[in-house]
Amino acid sequence: MEHFYDNIRGWFDPDFERVYREAVERAPSDRGSIFVEVGAFRGKSTAFMAVEIIRSGKPIKFYTVDHWMGSSEHRDPDCSTYDVEVAETLDLWPAFVENLLPVLHVVHPISIDSAVAGIQWRSEVDFVFIDASHDESSVLRDIDVWKRTLKEDGVMAGHDIAWASVFRSVSSALTGWDRVGSCWVWNKTKAPVVGGV
Repeated sequence: MEHFYDNIRGWFDPDFERVYREAVERAPSDRGSIFVEVGAFRGKSTAFMAVEIIRSGKPIKFYTVDHWMGSSEHRDPDCSTYDVEVAETLDLWPAFVENLLPVLHVVHPISIDSAVAGIQWRSEVDFVFIDASHDESSVLRDIDVWKRTLKEDGVMAGHDIAWASVFRSVSSALTGWDRVGSCWVWNKTKAPVVGGV
């Protein structure tokens, strides 16, 4: 299947792509894996991951969590990520579904607050990518909730590490994380969470 994410409005850079590709490469072929994307917006990165999963042929169950109303930064005209459609409609769900039609059979959308969604898994998730609200309290909350969902060898990652709020949150909540360009990556087996899980 050919990639089509370039036709979807949103943010998805080569570093993001690299982290997603490596997650699929790490996934075993002989047993199922669970991947979660926290923050989907219009589905640009979701589309990329779905195609990578299809191409791999691996038994990866892929969930994407969002309330599809955008974040505060999308409604702030002074922010670089301001989006007039979000500010006016507060409803990205129709665009997400339309954009993902070719791959919806491998995407399991969950329309709920990210912290609430994370409660349903406990030490079951292989890979989670956090790219929802970028304010410090939201990033800290997402890290705290989603680190508990990871398997012992699970990986948590996220985008926009250059944002001061994201950098502070990741640095204060996790030890041993790595920077991959615009992204951050944390391997549960290689570094403990500050204060333990």
